[in-house]
Amino acid sequence: MDADSGVISVAQGAVLDPDRTEPRATTYVLEVLALDGGIGGTQLHAQTVVNITILDVNNKPPVFVDPGTVSIILESRREVRVRGKFFTANKK
Repeated sequence: MDADSGVISVAQGAVLDPDRTEPRATTYVLEVLALDGGIGGTQLHAQTVVNITILDVNNKPPVFVDPGTVSIILESRREVRVRGKFFTANKK
């Protein structure tokens, strides 16, 4: 938390995407403790709890960019290797 602006940030590399957390997490609770510049018994403080809810606004399945791609595999083959590139994009 930035002392001047109050902006709450997460560490670089932190994952808050509900689809990438295990177990799936959409809420976080942050306990904030603020201290003044006093020393010992003269130091003043306050604390609060910040509830953070992550809204998954683009929770749509991906779609194939070129759904016309067809792979044919003969059932008489004992070993099959399919190689190719498939591209997907999120629905808007």
